[in-house]
Amino acid sequence: MLNKSRNSNRFDRIIKIALYVVLLLLVFTVILFTYEVTKKEATATSKSDLTDFAVDSGKQSSPDNDSEGNESTLEKSNIQTSNTGKNVKSTTDKLTRDIKKIIQNERGSYSISYQDTISNNNLVINPQKMTAASMIKLFVMIESYNQINEGVINENEEITLTSSMKVGGTGSLSSRKDGTVLTIDQLIYLMITQSDNTATNILIDRITMDKINTTVQKLGCLDTVLQRKMMDFKAQGEGKENYTSAADLCNILTKLYKNECLGEKYDPMMIEILKRQENNTKIPLLLPAGTVVAHKTGELDKVENDAGIIFTPKGAYVLCVLSSGIVAGDARTIIAKVSKVVYNDTLHTS
Repeated sequence: MLNKSRNSNRFDRIIKIALYVVLLLLVFTVILFTYEVTKKEATATSKSDLTDFAVDSGKQSSPDNDSEGNESTLEKSNIQTSNTGKNVKSTTDKLTRDIKKIIQNERGSYSISYQDTISNNNLVINPQKMTAASMIKLFVMIESYNQINEGVINENEEITLTSSMKVGGTGSLSSRKDGTVLTIDQLIYLMITQSDNTATNILIDRITMDKINTTVQKLGCLDTVLQRKMMDFKAQGEGKENYTSAADLCNILTKLYKNECLGEKYDPMMIEILKRQENNTKIPLLLPAGTVVAHKTGELDKVENDAGIIFTPKGAYVLCVLSSGIVAGDARTIIAKVSKVVYNDTLHTS
């Protein structure tokens, strides 16, 4: 009888434990269900709030695309954006009016492109193909890292400087001693930060002009072409010039910011180099102290250009200003004023 009583007590305890477990599972299920419903409602609300700032990228993802491979990244990276919503349109209209007030009575022509990476607000003023000057070096950098990514060249490959490589103009390599050894990485850095013409020409010879232009086309930059090396006055006299447009530059810098040019490894690397630009007499000039700008400048006779990514407390935007037929000092001031207006309007409306 004692054994039967003990067995009965054990059985009762097991039943109670089982009931507690079932009850706990039911409570946990109710809590989880409530959380999922709340999460879905919050997500739906968030998406609804962003409707006015929707972007139609025209891109489709495919499982066959190799996200690590540079070739597939270049093939799928041509982004087209469109703006919707009254707020976006009114912001664009105001910014357009503010910029036109600055440039309307100025000598020469200005072509300007702007892209806000947060609101996707964008504009282009006076779209046209323009003389690239040193802006073309941005595309030389991209193809250099493209070939490094593909294993065609090595970033640590060493090149020995000779007198035949040296050309004048911007940069410090023309005054370096023959026999100076430089890596591909160092040449890219000098080409961007100092706009070094000798470094640029060495890289063009190494990666080839045809490959640079092929990649330019794959990136959707239809107004951009490299037809001569730096300081090649003979080719220039034959009518060979390097061209780009504010829209192309805005397009490529937006891709870099979004890691849609060469991908997450090399795009941030290129932005870091652009942040170390030594010529800050245009886009950054009138911006608040400490503002980070990743940009590339370009100068020729009667040409002043600048294009970059501007980082603000509210996010980043891209601004590109190209000019021709200008007085150099005046144009630098105009670009700085345009930059200041864009900065102020972007912060007040983002």
